[in-house]
Amino acid sequence: MADIEALRLLTTELKSIQTLPDPPTSYDGIEKFDTITTKVIDHAFNTTQHVARYGEAISAMLEEMRSELNQTTKKIEEQIKRALVGTNGNLPSKDMDYLLLLQKLEMKKLRLEEFMIQTQEIMDKVKQGVSVTNGDIELLKGCLGSWMDDKTESYQAEQKRLSDERDKRDEEARNAKAAEKRRREEDEERKRKEEEERRQKEEEERQKREKEEQLKQEEEERKLKEDEERKRKEVEDRIQKEEEERQKKEEDERLRQEEETRKIEEMERMMREAEERTKLEAKKKEEEEKRRRDPANWTPHTYRRPDGESYSFHRDICCHVFAMPDTLQEEDLECLASDEWRENDEHILAIGEQLASSLTEVKLKEGDKDLKEPIRICVPHCSVYDSSDEVIIKASIDGGEWTNHQPVTVPSRQTSHPDLNYAGIDVANFRSVKVLAVAKTRSQEFSVDKSGISQASSLDKNIKLFVPRDTFHTPTKLKLEIRQMKDHILSFATQYYDHCRNVLSTSSVMAITCDALTEQPIELDLTRSAPKDKRTTEKGRYIHLYKCRGENWKIAESEIKGSPTDVSINLPSRKDAYIVMEIEGRWGSPNEEFLKAADELYFHSNASIVRVVAKQRADNPHILILHCVRREQVSLRLSELERLGYSVGPDTSKEFVLVDGQAIIVRCSGNITMTPESEVQVIFHAYMDSAKSEVILQAVDEYKQKEFKEYVGHLHFEVVKDSREGAIYIKTSGSLPITLPKRVMQQPRTLRARIRFPHYLTTLAKFLAKKLTIQAKDDSWLKAISSLGSRREMENIRRRAATRCVNPNNEYEICEIILQDWMKSKPVQEDKIKPIIRALKDCNWMALSDECEKLINIHKNYLSDECMSEMASKMPNDWSSLARKLGLSEEDITSCNNGSEGSNEDEAFRMLCKWRVSDAVVNSGIDVFNDLLGALETLQNCNDLKEHVRQTINLISKE
Repeated sequence: MADIEALRLLTTELKSIQTLPDPPTSYDGIEKFDTITTKVIDHAFNTTQHVARYGEAISAMLEEMRSELNQTTKKIEEQIKRALVGTNGNLPSKDMDYLLLLQKLEMKKLRLEEFMIQTQEIMDKVKQGVSVTNGDIELLKGCLGSWMDDKTESYQAEQKRLSDERDKRDEEARNAKAAEKRRREEDEERKRKEEEERRQKEEEERQKREKEEQLKQEEEERKLKEDEERKRKEVEDRIQKEEEERQKKEEDERLRQEEETRKIEEMERMMREAEERTKLEAKKKEEEEKRRRDPANWTPHTYRRPDGESYSFHRDICCHVFAMPDTLQEEDLECLASDEWRENDEHILAIGEQLASSLTEVKLKEGDKDLKEPIRICVPHCSVYDSSDEVIIKASIDGGEWTNHQPVTVPSRQTSHPDLNYAGIDVANFRSVKVLAVAKTRSQEFSVDKSGISQASSLDKNIKLFVPRDTFHTPTKLKLEIRQMKDHILSFATQYYDHCRNVLSTSSVMAITCDALTEQPIELDLTRSAPKDKRTTEKGRYIHLYKCRGENWKIAESEIKGSPTDVSINLPSRKDAYIVMEIEGRWGSPNEEFLKAADELYFHSNASIVRVVAKQRADNPHILILHCVRREQVSLRLSELERLGYSVGPDTSKEFVLVDGQAIIVRCSGNITMTPESEVQVIFHAYMDSAKSEVILQAVDEYKQKEFKEYVGHLHFEVVKDSREGAIYIKTSGSLPITLPKRVMQQPRTLRARIRFPHYLTTLAKFLAKKLTIQAKDDSWLKAISSLGSRREMENIRRRAATRCVNPNNEYEICEIILQDWMKSKPVQEDKIKPIIRALKDCNWMALSDECEKLINIHKNYLSDECMSEMASKMPNDWSSLARKLGLSEEDITSCNNGSEGSNEDEAFRMLCKWRVSDAVVNSGIDVFNDLLGALETLQNCNDLKEHVRQTINLISKE
């Protein structure tokens, strides 16, 4: 590692030179600077001479190594030549390895010589660099001496001289090195050419020997191949002959087997095809039968109410009956729906259940009917607005007990009114069945086996049910209901009920029902929510109560787990139904008081706070209407009654708490009584909204109360005791003052224009004539018209209409006259609308029949004389501008003015009466109020009338 040592020495000397101090600025430090510099330079000179000697030693060693390598190569070549003397210049193939070895040695020698040349060049550079370094050191010494001897000599001149000398020495060194390099390259080129000539000659001799040897071998191989080819051909001919014979036998055998296989496969294919055809036919029949038995593919029979009532939740629909085709016809059943059933069946609804539909009864007209599949009865029901409630079906088959059923799905596309809510039940083998839709609290079902369960409720995350092991020996269904206690009910109870005055708060009411008796006590874990008012919880205590089937309320054992808000309630074994509640009560109150309070709170947990609205007609105060509505709907109901003309009389009663199905009795006292009955019972239903009654008021003695301008009396309200099992009765009553005018009511305004029959029949005749003659193909409209009466009757009406019309070819005019003559031919009290609707449906004019029903409803309820009078009172003075916008002619407008002895309101009233039977209203159809509002938007000073029309449009859209 001497080379590394040399590098380290040179690096040390370089650092010593780099750390020399700067020359002094005065002559005082010259001697010291000279001493330090001379010492460093002498040491560096000695070191560089030592390194130069190392380079000379390496060069000498390389020359000696090159000489020794040439001698070794020559010895190897001579030994190979002596080894090949006995071969007459021909080298056997087995001695080729020796030649390859010789070639490899030659190549390695050339690479070694190139490396040594490169090394020699590097060492020359090292020696040259050392010389330069020594010269620089001498130059530095000379410069220092010159500087010290003669300060007057210019440093730049001395530097230039020294630089020229150094350049000269460098030039001489480069020239010497170039001459040496040229000499060395010439020697190497000469040696290379000699070596190439030698190698070329040897290669030619080798190739010649190889070619002769190759020709000899090829000749021998050719003869050997010919012999082998001849033998191989003989063997192949023999084998080919044998193979052809074998193939022929195999081909014959294959053809025979293929023929047998083909026959077998053909027989199997025919059998398989026959079997597939049989399966396909059976599957097709099965699918057809399955599709035939699927209620989703059945066409329903629609039964309507005979009384013509059309509440928003049923639209005159009694029920839809789905039956498998060819098993039951529409005329085989009789369907009735009624809201007047509670007197005989008042125990149908259990506590907590709320009526959601009318009672529907379906009967078979003739004995038993063999039904292959159960029929599906679907009844319309009210919308359930409370998210915690669900709709179920209660049914009684052949007069049996009422049972609960989960409603089946009803495809809305199969019903005549898809926008209604339906609940269905499947029934088989019956003579009569009663169906009722009720709303009840949603429940969660658990399936419990012998291992028990511990599961949180999906209805309320704060409630968890724990059923221990061996509570049930077989899989048993367990149902959990959670009914939230409404804040306003609790507030009302604590204010008015004596036993609830010390109740501060309650939890939800939890009901557990099991299909079998429990063998082990079960637990109900309750996590109490954070109280809204911390002060209230600090002065209250929590009591946990439960009630089993047929028993009274009891105090339950409870245990606090972890947090004070986590409570575990223990329920006893050998029971199948529990009702659980947590009550927070004031300290010092006895437990017996809370047991009675639990009974009252449980009964009213699903109750509503209601008011009784009593209003009299403005044009006839003797007519009184009573409504029992929830308190949040009072203002809306008052607005609706005012729109219908019930705007005078008392306002609303005090608040009552009623459960669904509970009734209020209304009586009169003082000098006013009700007829024909002296008292009226109003039954409340939260969803049905049907707790209303209309009564006639009259004075008991017209000669009494002479000191008053009106007859004075009172309406008394009293909550009726609920006779259902478990019902709690708390007597509650109230009253309202009521008056009747003594003077005779003014007669209603009469029209000067004479009207033969109601305006809505005139509009219906025009509207129906226009629609039929436009939509009908050819004279098919005659079929619908002809079905209104007997053939002879309709022929006579048709013949008279043809003689009265101006243009006998105008079908619209003929159809309108026929309809009007038919209506006039019927008695006044006879319904003329139902036969028309029925005739349209029989002729498959379903859309037109629905449109006619809506049109009649609008004209009866919103275009009556009372409505026209109310609109006229809101009409601006310039009503003629609106008349022109509505399409009335100048002649009609003039007729409303001429001979008028009334006010502007009377004239506007006559104008509106002409407009409601005009062609513009007929063209508008059911959009008549939208067109009226459009005409009003172009006028000013009629904001009250615009608002009235908008409210009417909203009421129509809700129906």
